[in-house]
Amino acid sequence: MTRTRNRTRTALTPPLSALPINTDLLLLLLFSLSLSPRESLSLVDPYFGNCSLPVACGGQNITFPFYVRDRQPSYCGFPGFNLSCTDDRPVITLSSDNYVVHDIFYKNQSLRVSNAALSNDNSTAFSYCAPGSLKNLTLATTLFQLSQNVTATLSLLYDCNISLRADELLNYRISCPGEEQGESGIVLGIYGDGKDQEVIDATKECGALVEAPVAAEWKGRAEIEEALRSGFVLNWTASDCSACKESGGKCGFDYGIFHFRCYCPDRPHAWQCTQTGAFTSSPSSLSLYSKLHDEFS
Repeated sequence: MTRTRNRTRTALTPPLSALPINTDLLLLLLFSLSLSPRESLSLVDPYFGNCSLPVACGGQNITFPFYVRDRQPSYCGFPGFNLSCTDDRPVITLSSDNYVVHDIFYKNQSLRVSNAALSNDNSTAFSYCAPGSLKNLTLATTLFQLSQNVTATLSLLYDCNISLRADELLNYRISCPGEEQGESGIVLGIYGDGKDQEVIDATKECGALVEAPVAAEWKGRAEIEEALRSGFVLNWTASDCSACKESGGKCGFDYGIFHFRCYCPDRPHAWQCTQTGAFTSSPSSLSLYSKLHDEFS
C-alpha cells in the first residue's frame, strides 16, 4: 500500500520543465531592461520625464527653481531663474551682467555669486581698476534680494583727485597697475554705500562711484580683489516645491497659464501628485505671479 501511494504522488507532480512560460511577458521584461533611462521616461508624462533628467554644472546639481538653458526646457524651472553653463560654471544674468553661481543653498533659498568679470581665472588682475569694468547691481525685488545680514557694500570711486585731502583719503587708495604715483586719476575703495558720510565726502573728489556687494566678513580688510572675487549671498523668492517633491513629482512652471505646476508620472497637477483636496494659490503667490507676468510676458 505504501509503494502505491508514492507512485500516485509522483505521477501527479509535473516536472519543472513542463511549467508554462509566457513568452510575451518575458520579451517585454527583457526589452524594458534594455532601455536607457531616457527611453524609459518616454513611457510616462513627457513633462515629468524631461524634468526628471539630472542636470549638473560645475559640480552642482541644478534643480527647481533653477534650470539650465539648452539642457532643460524652461518649464522645468521658474521664470527668471535660467542659468547658462559656461566653461563648466553655472552663470546667471543679473542687472544685465553675468554672475558666476558658486553655491546654491536650496534649503534656505539662497545662493552665492560673484561678478563673472572677476571670477574668470584667466581675467586680468585688478580688472576692477578700469572705470566701467564694474556696474551697480540693481535687483528686481520680486525674485532676488541681497542677504542683508551677511552682505556689506564696497564703494569703488574712480578718477579721484586727493591732492586737497591726501591725509584723509590716502588710506582708501587702491594700487592699480599702470597707475601714476601722483594724487590724481586714482581709485579709492571704501566700505560703505552712498549714504555713508565717508563715501559722500570722497565722491566730491572723484568722477564715478560703483557700489559692489561683498561678503560682510571682508569689511574693513585691504584685500579688495579677494573680496570681490569671493562674491556675496542673495536670497530668492519662488513657488514652494516641497509638497510636489514629497509626493514624487517634479516642480515646474506652466507659461500658458503662468502658474506653478507639479509634473507627475501620469500628468501635470496643480501642487502635488497625490492630491487629497482642493488646492488654491495663496495671496502672496498670486501677487508674485502677477508681478512676474508683467515682467516676463
